[in-house]
Amino acid sequence: LRRTAELLTPSGTVLVETDPLGAGIQSLPVRLERGEDVSHWFPWARVGSEHVADVAAEAGLRVAERWVDEGRWFAELRWA
Repeated sequence: LRRTAELLTPSGTVLVETDPLGAGIQSLPVRLERGEDVSHWFPWARVGSEHVADVAAEAGLRVAERWVDEGRWFAELRWA
């Protein structure tokens, strides 16, 4: 999120998908796979909705809104 925050204009927002409440915070390596195409491993974080404000604050952002749509959890982040 820090890099994303650096790219934002003052009126910009970041839309993120979070894990549901109670999921906690998890860091893990992931890679993208499509057919025989496979990316390099890179760091990834999974963040439960109740923790997104803390993670956003570390990047200088704040939660402007949270919502659930068809069972998927989202948050809109803005400059703090």
